[in-house]
This record gives sequence, structure tokens and C-alpha cells, in this order.
Amino acid sequence: MCKIIDDYIKIGEAKKEAEVNERVATDMIRDKYPLEAIKKISKLPEASIRKLADSMGVAVL
Repeated sequence: MCKIIDDYIKIGEAKKEAEVNERVATDMIRDKYPLEAIKKISKLPEASIRKLADSMGVAVL
């Protein structure tokens, strides 16, 4: 039973980290940070950052 709970907690932590990384990227895109800085700090792949920027109607350089 503990293995199931541990796995559930790890999944929750990973999901939370992904949400935080996306929020960080969103803020950085909004503040016009360069793509390389956004990738380094948010730990998101370039494709995800570009998709997020497109959904915001912003170009990322």
C-alpha cells in the first residue's frame, strides 16, 4: 500500500513542478525574456515555450 501512496505523491509532485515551470515561462514570456533564458530557468523544451508564447500572441526570440 505504501508503494501506491509513494507513487501517487511522486506523480503529484511532478505535476506541481510542471505547473510551476509553465507559470515561470509564462511570466518570462510576458516580460520579454530571450528564449535561451526561458529554457534555462523554466526547464521547458523550446517547443513548449514557443507553443505557450503563440497561445499568448507573443513572439519569442
